[in-house]
Amino acid sequence: MLKKFATDLTHGLRSMVRGVDADWTFNERRKTLRFNCRHKVDLLQGENKALAYVIDYSMGGVRLAYPGALKVGERIKIKFPHPLPGYSVNTLDCEVVWRRKNSKTLEMLAGARFVESRDRMKSSWVAYFFSERGSSDVRERRLFYRAEGKLDVVARGDADRSVGELRNLSLGGAFIKINRPAEVGDIWGLDISGFGMEGVHFKAEVLSCEMGESGLYEQRVRFTEKDEESLKLLRKYMVKLSKDFWTE
Repeated sequence: MLKKFATDLTHGLRSMVRGVDADWTFNERRKTLRFNCRHKVDLLQGENKALAYVIDYSMGGVRLAYPGALKVGERIKIKFPHPLPGYSVNTLDCEVVWRRKNSKTLEMLAGARFVESRDRMKSSWVAYFFSERGSSDVRERRLFYRAEGKLDVVARGDADRSVGELRNLSLGGAFIKINRPAEVGDIWGLDISGFGMEGVHFKAEVLSCEMGESGLYEQRVRFTEKDEESLKLLRKYMVKLSKDFWTE
C-alpha cells in the first residue's frame, strides 16, 4: 500500500509539473536550445488530418497546440504546408510524449519527439527555421541550456597547456576532453574555436575530471569570468552548434 501511495504521489507531482500523462523521456527539452514560435501545421493521425500549431521547437522535438485528442506513445506526422527554399522534407514522423490543457488559454497542448533519421532532419522544415535564427535568440532561461557538438579547445594552466575538444556548451560552462588531467577547483584559461569563427576565451573552474575511454581527460568546467562581448560570441557558437546538430 505504501509503495502504491508513493507511486501515485510521484505521478501526481509529475502531472502538476509537466501535464497529464507526463511519463516522458524528453530530455532534450532541457538540454538543447528551444525556440518559441507559432507555425501552422497539418497534424496527421493515420487517415485523419487536423490543423495544429507548433508553439516551440528544439532539435529533439516540438510542443503543439492542437484541437484533437492525442495519446501518449502515439505516432503522428507533422507536415509544414508550405515549400521552403533549400529544404525538401516537409513531413516529419513524431511520437507523442506528453499532453495537457493550458489552464490559461484552455488550448490542448502536446509534446512530441522526432522519430527521424539525421539525413531527413537536416533537410527538414525544422532545420530551415534553425538556419533562420540568430544569436539574439539564445536566452539563458535556465542554468543548463546546452548545445551539443564539437569545437576545438586549448586549456592553459599555470604550468600546463592542453589541447582537445569541447563536446557541449552552455552560457555557464562546458564539457571538454583534453590530454591533461586537472584537480577539482583548478582554473583553466580556455580558448574555444571552430567553424572559422573568431575564438572565444574564458577562465573556467574544473568541477570534475575523469579518464575517458579515448584516453583523454573528460572535464566539466564552469566559466568564472564572463564579459558581455565574450558572451555575445559564445551565443553565436551555441546557435551555430544547434544549426549543425543533424550534420555532425
